[in-house]
Amino acid sequence: MRMRALTMAVAICAAMATTPAHADELYRFLQLTCAPRVHYFSARIIPIYNLPSNGPYRDKGLDASLKSRHALERESNLFDVINLTRHPSRCNLPYLEPKEGRGNQEEPATSINVVGHYKYHYNKKTGQDDVRDYSVSVIVDGHERALLDLDENAESSSDIASVEVEDDGQAVLLRTCRVQSPPGEPSENEEAPFPGKVDTLNCKATILRPNVAPAH
Repeated sequence: MRMRALTMAVAICAAMATTPAHADELYRFLQLTCAPRVHYFSARIIPIYNLPSNGPYRDKGLDASLKSRHALERESNLFDVINLTRHPSRCNLPYLEPKEGRGNQEEPATSINVVGHYKYHYNKKTGQDDVRDYSVSVIVDGHERALLDLDENAESSSDIASVEVEDDGQAVLLRTCRVQSPPGEPSENEEAPFPGKVDTLNCKATILRPNVAPAH
């Protein structure tokens, strides 16, 4: 019995050793929050690995249908670059007057557009990508304030992880957070992520526009 169990264990290990290893598949979505009632907007990159094919999202085998993409937007506010290229997202934050002149003005004061720039063309002759653009622009009041990269298969061309816009009654603020990777590589005896060397976020706030009470 022990010999039979040992033989089975060896066979299982051999089968595992001959099974090809699969690299993790990375998907980058943009989570959008538009909250006019609290004068807040955010766009955050959400990385998700190994979504199953023929699953709830990738319902067309290796791809997701338009219906599935829209369902993900409705359920979780998660957007991909293709849909943001076809249908840019818009968020209006109402004007919040300074305390000394607070009124009931309903006119949107801060306009935020999130626009995708999806372009892709694969050259069968060269086996290379001729065009590959998975970027998304965050445009505030007509000015591009951040470019986020949702490319799933290439090294990101942008280190921006999130963008926030808020109005606190004194000013309209833009907060941009960037990923900072640690210097150096893990040693042979260390596994990533290794102690003391993990990615960190560096955030910077910028005043886009001070709020000034209108003259009465």
